[in-house]
Amino acid sequence: MAGDDMRIDDLFHVNHVIEHFEPAIEWYDRVLTPVYMYERHESDVDHRTAAMTLVADVPIEVMAPHPGPVGRDGNIGTFLHRFGQGFHGLAFYSDTIPEAFERWRSAGIKVAGDGGGAIDAPPARGSILTHPRQTYGLVQLMTPRVGGKGGTGVGDGLGDGYDPRLLGAHDPLAWLDHPLGIVRGSHITVLVDDIDRASQVYVDAFAATRLTEAASGVGAVDSLLTYVGNNTIIELARPHPGSEEQDSLERDGGKVWAVTFEVLDLERAREHLTAVDCAPVQLDEVTIAIPAERALGARYRFREGAVPGDPRPAPDRSTTSAG
Repeated sequence: MAGDDMRIDDLFHVNHVIEHFEPAIEWYDRVLTPVYMYERHESDVDHRTAAMTLVADVPIEVMAPHPGPVGRDGNIGTFLHRFGQGFHGLAFYSDTIPEAFERWRSAGIKVAGDGGGAIDAPPARGSILTHPRQTYGLVQLMTPRVGGKGGTGVGDGLGDGYDPRLLGAHDPLAWLDHPLGIVRGSHITVLVDDIDRASQVYVDAFAATRLTEAASGVGAVDSLLTYVGNNTIIELARPHPGSEEQDSLERDGGKVWAVTFEVLDLERAREHLTAVDCAPVQLDEVTIAIPAERALGARYRFREGAVPGDPRPAPDRSTTSAG
């Protein structure tokens, strides 16, 4: 396949589209206590305000459309109007954007550039994006930004490097001492209508590795775990008829549905979420969740222990006070 030299690295971010910026940041600070790659960034391309956060090893970009008609009619405002608050898409780092462009085109995927417009050649700088209908939600690849190279274009005001992971200045194990006791990101759930077809899309477009055979997932879904890039597990989840997930799939199509964190102790996590008015609910014996209406439309879940078949080495806790 053309583009066989494509490499996908770490998760760049999960997008969370929200209606109002400041209340959303207050929620994140109160519940998940992130560190910030940047606290506020304005885009005149997407007509939005955004903050880039890190919770353990999971980067989350929180985005709100600019006020007025310009923001309402921009990419983020259009998404908000159509789908409401919630997860918007996934982004990964890759320093092989030209190869990824060729691989996606060979797989029959329409490729867009920054701002969402279709492109016929890979950009000299910036990102490429899939068509959401073809990949069960939007997926973006971005060149890592270090020393002013890579990332988005000149004049974006973000400086030479804003991701502390790329600079060796981030400790994801610090969240072991957080009241939630987060070990790491567990997996990201994506709703699909056909597991076999979706897994082939992920293999063809993102060089994913299948981790498990189809098995019962959390909630009213059957699922397949896949591994993308350096450290990201994606659950491809096919909803059961009559479920909330199936209603969403029929209404909105494939999409990012949930982000799950692995935690040290489920009861400890439950106590914190209850204390910050998130009203956690039990999903199965090892998983609790914040209802979407308590999390600005997002679905955050917390699981005690790793998922079956997780290929990642267990984090070394010996250097932390929680170890």
